[in-house]
Amino acid sequence: MQRLGCIYPERLLNNDETLPPMRLSGYKFRPDDFEIYVRHRADLLESPRGRAALLRGGIVARIAREHIELASATRGPSSAITVHRLGMHITDKTGAQFWDDDLTENEIGVICGLHRCFTGRGTEVVLVSWWPMPSQWDSIKACGYNWGHWTQCDEEWYLNRRRIIAASGKDGIPLSATAWRINLRGAGTAREANKRVLEFSKKLF
Repeated sequence: MQRLGCIYPERLLNNDETLPPMRLSGYKFRPDDFEIYVRHRADLLESPRGRAALLRGGIVARIAREHIELASATRGPSSAITVHRLGMHITDKTGAQFWDDDLTENEIGVICGLHRCFTGRGTEVVLVSWWPMPSQWDSIKACGYNWGHWTQCDEEWYLNRRRIIAASGKDGIPLSATAWRINLRGAGTAREANKRVLEFSKKLF
């Protein structure tokens, strides 16, 4: 985090390049859809915005590591902050602002492969993604893989998901939030252990 003076952002990152792709009702995802998604996320992650993805942690950081080295997180803040003031900041009692890189919701969607698919019922859409969104992965109560850091079990799950996508079977497509909840449940004992750790941490701190 770096102390910087106040300026007005020159542009926003929530532009057309980070809007979720849209698909018509009944669209069947193909292997080349995944390849297009990977190229799209690479354009983002290999830019100065990649550092923000590493700082985000969890599933977002793991996807980012497909394109950039972990050491990139130590080199910053990026030009998105120092030039454009696009990120997160806190203000101290003196009014000084301290900035660091952070992602927009649309950028997170790009990284996780979010798509908006029409359901065939008017303008109704359902959100699906190649990888779980942070709101799903970071849920300690719902996700049996989130231990607060990336574990070997998480890595095995991640690599298995890549194999499923590469096989181009019925499960190798973007999943809805409901499908991700089922996919991420893991063992009941793991979720219970996570819950107890969280409760103990709250009492301790």
